[in-house]
Amino acid sequence: MRIMLTVLGEQGDRDVVIEAADDATVALVAASLGAPEPLATVVRLPRARAPYGMSEPPARVSTATVGEPELWRNGKTLDPRAPARSVLRDGDKVTLDPDLARATVSEEPGGVAEVRVVGGPAAGTVHRLGLGVHVIGSDPMCAIAVSDPALAPEAATIRVTPDAITVEPIRRGAQTQRLKLKGRWAEEVAEMTARVEAREAARLPAHEQPQLDARPLTDQADWPEHALLACGSSLFTLTAIQPPDAHLAPRPEGGVAYNRPPRLRRPEAGRRFQRPAEP
Repeated sequence: MRIMLTVLGEQGDRDVVIEAADDATVALVAASLGAPEPLATVVRLPRARAPYGMSEPPARVSTATVGEPELWRNGKTLDPRAPARSVLRDGDKVTLDPDLARATVSEEPGGVAEVRVVGGPAAGTVHRLGLGVHVIGSDPMCAIAVSDPALAPEAATIRVTPDAITVEPIRRGAQTQRLKLKGRWAEEVAEMTARVEAREAARLPAHEQPQLDARPLTDQADWPEHALLACGSSLFTLTAIQPPDAHLAPRPEGGVAYNRPPRLRRPEAGRRFQRPAEP
């Protein structure tokens, strides 16, 4: 049995190759992954050359384990008595840390529609959308975050309802109501505040207005399927969720078998031309 896995840990992810007998269990794989790695050779310096506190020998750390490590896959613990080749597949994400169990979920996210980035620096990214409000922008906190320098931090808002999917631009430049200052220097402080706000607004880059189907998006509008939304230098399109077209079947020796339908065109029927007889 030979399986390639990605092991998630606090210090980072590592790709490992498991080579074991066909009857190896999950407990054996978990014990192998949880075994301590060999440490580097430590050279002790004399007290005169060692930094402060580095001349004492290190304290011994107990290597006794509380119990057998548990192996997590797809957010769930695996039965330690189950054969490894029946529950593990090539490319699976596993972990021994229960806190990282959610990171091993590899199933496709749910949703009712998806927005695809078809142009710009992040072209090829797909975002699944559920019911609710979603924001497009360059801010990492946005639901559809795109690292586009020409994209505003918050460019457009998508509203997904059971009846329709709409998109609208985010209004910018609306100033919040200032508090009325009182006192001797109230007018000077208000004038200075307005000057600073104008200077900061001038420093911000000017972002173009979003366009839907090559038309300026000025108000809330329905987003038709396959219509292009231009924000900054990125292009977005709205499509329905399509089921995966790849057929994967588990193999007895481990891994999965990929069967792709043929993409060859069917041969065209032969054409026969008959010349009519002369009158």
